[in-house]
Amino acid sequence: AHSWLGVSRLLQAVHAAGASCPVEFIRWTCTQLLGVLCKAAPILSVPEEKDLGELHSDVGDWCECLALLLPRTGDSCRAVVTVAIDALQQLLSRCEWTASVKFGELEECAAAATAAELNVMRKRSSSGGEQRAAVRQQEEEGDPAPPSQQLVSALVARLPPSAIPPLVQHLMPAMHDADSHAALSGVDALYLILQACCEKLSEERATNLISTIFEEVSKVSHSSVRQKVLSCVKVLALHHFESAVSELLDTGPEFNMSSLGALQVLAKEKALLLRLLNHFTDTLNNSDPGTLKRPNRLVLAATVALGHLFTVNDSSIGMVLKKYFPQLFGTFLLRIGTTLEGLSAQQTAAAFMNFLHASQNDSMAMALEGNRLSRVTRELYDEVICELTMLFCRHHPSKRELLLNFIHPFLSRPFPGHRVATMTTVSQLLLSGADAPLSGDFVGTVVDSVLRCVDDAHSTVRKQSVRGIGNLLLLWQQGAAEEAKADEDLTLRRVLPAACSALADEASMVRRE
Repeated sequence: AHSWLGVSRLLQAVHAAGASCPVEFIRWTCTQLLGVLCKAAPILSVPEEKDLGELHSDVGDWCECLALLLPRTGDSCRAVVTVAIDALQQLLSRCEWTASVKFGELEECAAAATAAELNVMRKRSSSGGEQRAAVRQQEEEGDPAPPSQQLVSALVARLPPSAIPPLVQHLMPAMHDADSHAALSGVDALYLILQACCEKLSEERATNLISTIFEEVSKVSHSSVRQKVLSCVKVLALHHFESAVSELLDTGPEFNMSSLGALQVLAKEKALLLRLLNHFTDTLNNSDPGTLKRPNRLVLAATVALGHLFTVNDSSIGMVLKKYFPQLFGTFLLRIGTTLEGLSAQQTAAAFMNFLHASQNDSMAMALEGNRLSRVTRELYDEVICELTMLFCRHHPSKRELLLNFIHPFLSRPFPGHRVATMTTVSQLLLSGADAPLSGDFVGTVVDSVLRCVDDAHSTVRKQSVRGIGNLLLLWQQGAAEEAKADEDLTLRRVLPAACSALADEASMVRRE
């Protein structure tokens, strides 16, 4: 024990022997041994101020020793707590950063803060019975903050930024402690440190921490500890969003309950909800969906994650759905266009049904039947999109222009599924003019797009383009879209030749249309 490397290795060995086991006596005995080792530890050579940007190996080993003992300060056995505090005091006294930290003084400060809070409550309690009851309860309970929380506050205030990452890293195994009180104490300390210092972690450090959490959290045996661990992901996501969401999606599309739990925790944080929606929809709308043999797992994971997001019971989600309903609806239409048969179709259908229920469009969900998409072949997916757009126009006629503005740019995308979904939607939007009038600009934009896609390389896009021409003729027959009909150049030089060319199309589906 003449070097901090030697001390940390010895502490690791003793800790592994039983310091975190279920048996109180063994935990107490091992913690006693840890205390003996801490008393024999050398004085920590603190790096000079100019070298604080780089982590000294001794500092890392000292932080590891702290992290091994810190959870024991919350142990369910009071005797273990007492021994652990003594051992930690020895560690603190061997580093000039923390030599002035005394657990007794920390407890006195916490008690003074509690007393001050009680005095304020007493002054306010004269006019309310409930407040008086709260004061009495706090006086009875009245314990200061747990030792681990007191110590974390002192460490965060005194340690240089370079010492925080190893301390955080070595606190991670605390989640698996056999004693639930100690495990919660260790994870709570981790949470508080991240809250105070998360922005000081590099992107690589944050990514590794998040990855480790997702790998380990499902093995945590205590539900309260597991929930606190997931809260650590939320804190990390607030400062390292891209890393957190990327690691989350990497666990999909077959997400385990812990990953879904993390998603729920993130979704309930207002600062993260909109960013999550943007990230998932951006992944769906701008990524190559892959092929039947090699689907893009990231797109599949984003589909499932987006669908699960709509099952989170939080009022903020309802507000976001109401505000962005046309854009999200259009995203699902595009996703159906790029969906592959089999599991991908089932996942898309389930996510879409969750969206409809969460946005309080239950009648649309009932009309759709969630498993319809998984019961038809890919050649008929455009008909599913057609039916969905018809339902949208029927239930939300005032939002048709918002849907068009969102989905129209995807007509020039390289992915055939995007063009199929867009042309099918545009064609059906045009037909909706028979039930509710459309503006001249709206009709002009749609008709121009329909005519441009008559020569598209994809047969389904051409099929829906020809259907759009048919819908335009139907509107003219009913006396609608008169402005477009009055344009002889449009009627004679574009619409009529396009309809005639479709009769000779190489694809039978286009000729039949």
